[in-house]
Amino acid sequence: MAFNFDSSLHKASDLIHEFTCSPCEEDGLNFEAQNFCLDCSKYYCSRCESKHGGLFKRHKVLDRKDVKKWAAVSGTVVGDVERCEHHPGKKVELFCGDHQKLCCHICVSVVHRQCSVIQHIPDVARGIYDKPEYKRLEKQIADIQSQIKKLQESREKNQQCIRDSRAQILLEIRALRRKFDQALDQLEQNTIKELDVMVATFEEQKKKIIEQSAQLTKDIKSLADSMAKTKTNNSLAYVGYSRCQKLITETKAFLEDNTNKQEVELAFVLNTGLNDLITSIISLKWIGVITNSSHVFKIENVKQLNAALRIDKKISNISGICELLSGELVLVDNNNCRLKLLNQSYQIVDHCDVPTNPLDVCHIAGNELVVAVNSDKKNRHEVRFFNVMNSKLQQTRELSFNHTIRQIAHYSGRMYITSDTALYSYDKARQ
Repeated sequence: MAFNFDSSLHKASDLIHEFTCSPCEEDGLNFEAQNFCLDCSKYYCSRCESKHGGLFKRHKVLDRKDVKKWAAVSGTVVGDVERCEHHPGKKVELFCGDHQKLCCHICVSVVHRQCSVIQHIPDVARGIYDKPEYKRLEKQIADIQSQIKKLQESREKNQQCIRDSRAQILLEIRALRRKFDQALDQLEQNTIKELDVMVATFEEQKKKIIEQSAQLTKDIKSLADSMAKTKTNNSLAYVGYSRCQKLITETKAFLEDNTNKQEVELAFVLNTGLNDLITSIISLKWIGVITNSSHVFKIENVKQLNAALRIDKKISNISGICELLSGELVLVDNNNCRLKLLNQSYQIVDHCDVPTNPLDVCHIAGNELVVAVNSDKKNRHEVRFFNVMNSKLQQTRELSFNHTIRQIAHYSGRMYITSDTALYSYDKARQ
């Protein structure tokens, strides 16, 4: 027996496709599209695409790999206004009153099948032109377009402001560089001037020694030559001898005075302060930080909370606060020597007493926190560790210190503790 699939199966198919073959849909058939032709702006199933491809070999056809590009093409079978946002190949033909959403048949079958109010759009749209809200639409569109235009102009203006800020910052950076250069130039000139003074001084000293040495050499040679001519005259020989002895004594004294002096050798030793400065400059990543000078923090919400418990004997004094990863808050009530745990609704769900004077608290990791406890009178300087599990505070251990503890913070696995005069860094084992 032969079956007519076109008439018995495909025409009666209740399947809902995101993209339906355009030629098949025109013939009253329901086949899912496997291709889209950019030139025809139509969807084709595999069978119709085979025929289409034979007739229009130069048309550009997209397959299912590029299905995202199908909906991006304007002027396709489904118009831009009536195209479903979630199923671009389908028209919006229904309205869900429960969710106030426009729907196509796929939306209704998949998302809104349990909704009680599903209406046909022609029924909902009856008398739309007479409704006040529709009459206001034109003005609403004009207003929103005006707002968008103002926003765009504002951002374009701000974009130019950013460029102008960059130019100004560059001027400031280069001015700072010139200032550095001028300072270094002045240091260089001062150092070279000092060098020239020292060189001139030592050269003058050496020049005098060289001149004195040359003069002594000349005097000794002259006297020696004169004595060589007086071998027959005792008186002249004696006078020459006496003068030679005096000259020899003077020369020895000159030699002794200058031979024992160390030779001058100049060397450059970098100023230690400048060396430290250069080292610190090299270690810098920037010469300044670029900040958003227009950023201003605004208070979004102010809420007064009652952090008192019936068992509190004094008015609460909150000296420390921290937030846990769960969103719960831990307050330090210094006057009542008590920690108070608040849930996300800012209600006190637990509390825990500490022996004396808690001052500060900070989050460590996970559910763990630490509390700074200090009493100079009782000589107690402690850091107490707590865990928060199932909205319950539980102390796990404590560390004692020999210095005052005022505030505490945690960063990169280390605790930072301040006293009245110093900042201390420890790990969780007090190392």
